Amino acid sequence: MIKLKIKFSSMSKKNRIPDNTRHRELRQKLMKMILWPPEPSQKLRCSRPMLQRGGDFHILKELDGLSPETMLLLWSMMERYNSESKFKIFFETLPETFNTGLSFGIEALAALEGTLLFEEIIQAKELCPHIIRYGRVDSASKALKFSLSRPCREGEQCYLSYGNFSSSHLITFYGFMPKGENLYDVIPLDIDAPQSDDFGNSRESEWTAHMVRGTWFSSNHELFNYGLPPPLLNYLRATLNGSKLPMETFVDTENEMAVLETLCSIFDPMLEGLGVLENDQRANLGWDVKLALDFKDLQRRIISSVLASCSAGLETLQRLGLKESMNAAATTEDS
Repeated sequence: MIKLKIKFSSMSKKNRIPDNTRHRELRQKLMKMILWPPEPSQKLRCSRPMLQRGGDFHILKELDGLSPETMLLLWSMMERYNSESKFKIFFETLPETFNTGLSFGIEALAALEGTLLFEEIIQAKELCPHIIRYGRVDSASKALKFSLSRPCREGEQCYLSYGNFSSSHLITFYGFMPKGENLYDVIPLDIDAPQSDDFGNSRESEWTAHMVRGTWFSSNHELFNYGLPPPLLNYLRATLNGSKLPMETFVDTENEMAVLETLCSIFDPMLEGLGVLENDQRANLGWDVKLALDFKDLQRRIISSVLASCSAGLETLQRLGLKESMNAAATTEDS
């Protein structure tokens, strides 16, 4: 018997910052400031020397135990509401509220209970900051420089990117889901299967981790592949067959059907647990609940694709098994 502990998980093309038409004019002004000079000048940075020259520094320096980073944070909070600030144009581009997974309400969290995103949001509240790679000031040019995530030739345009993350991560920290397909959206499976030694004696079970993504990403939906990850299929084949190593040939139709039935037994309860909400019921929901339901739709789509692939595989195997039985019966009659 295979024990399974199932967890919903974390994980596109490069995700670019969404356009915001309300601030188009401000962005154009900002681009002129940022693109010329080509590198952000030290004069445009909020730095400790600049803070010390400001009129509010005397207030902050009297507070004991403040690190330079905390002082800059407090200063920026005050400066945002300073109508004469030279950074006013930057602050005006910020949204009035930051709607991310970290600010989900009780109703949205309740809708997510049992999903990976629920776990990720709860854990993320303990994690601050989540960004560990920052720009650095170049000592020679005195300009702020950022590292690239991929090669970029001189003169080539660069784009800000959120990185290669799952939709759950992007919702948690940035408050949106990519509109296109995201290769990093997966459902992880931790499988605890009983093990036996060379003499057939049972010993302590071992955990093995696997992950499943939408089967639409796979180009191989043939028999014995089904659009599913080979490591997971091979592990289940070996476990259900009592072998230590994955079988190189899959001639055991009965075992192959058991593999697909096991996967169905894993993902069917997952799909049932997600429930269904009619579209007309979403009209008056808050932004956070809508985003939570969009994520559940994504999970439902991934799980449904896995179940559809398993069902198609089972039908093919049943036809194959029937054909083998008929051939065996014909052979018996001939003999």
